[in-house]
Amino acid sequence: MPEHSNLPSPYESPWALLRRDLRAVVASLGLQARELWRRNREGSLPRPSFWPITLAAWFWPLLLTAVLSLAVVAWMLVTWMLVEPLVVDGARADDGHGHGEVRVVPIESIAPSIAPSIAPAEPLAPPKPTTAPAPLQIDPLLNLLTQEEGGSLILSARPEPDVGRLVLMLAPAFNALPQARRQERSEHWLNRSHDLGYDSLVLLDDSGQPLGRQALVGSGMILLSPPLGS
Repeated sequence: MPEHSNLPSPYESPWALLRRDLRAVVASLGLQARELWRRNREGSLPRPSFWPITLAAWFWPLLLTAVLSLAVVAWMLVTWMLVEPLVVDGARADDGHGHGEVRVVPIESIAPSIAPSIAPAEPLAPPKPTTAPAPLQIDPLLNLLTQEEGGSLILSARPEPDVGRLVLMLAPAFNALPQARRQERSEHWLNRSHDLGYDSLVLLDDSGQPLGRQALVGSGMILLSPPLGS
């Protein structure tokens, strides 16, 4: 009496078993096909009674060929019936005498992308009317300073915000003032420039020559001697 082993059964991969079974199925189908081919050649396969015995081996090949041909013809008819309505409208208008006409659908309605699409040109926009340049306005800073006492002595005010400086160009009448008056007006402009947010003040005459600047040490303005001929 054989002894039973306590070891588990060896593992077999299901994919290996599937490959083995597939090979067995293919081999079985091959054997059956060879058997059918042999029996057809011998004329032992079933066939209609009217089929001649001498042509027994041709019955099934001809039948299979006819079935495949009918399938191909049926597929072509179905394809033609599906494509034909896209090109020709099959509805016929009967005029009462049994006559009708086939209405051809324009190709633009079938494939709009084929028809040339030319967008209408957009009308040119009318030229914008040229506006006259705005009249020159007085610098707001100059306008603010000229409204004060002695403002008529200022010809222009040029701010230099990158260095925090205000440059005033003065009229020749400034040099004609007494020294004390010129010092008073320059001190007033210095204080006014500080009120406006500037750190320093420079005074120039009408030709661009320096007339005064803020003191580097201490406070107040340092006035320079007016150029000769002023």
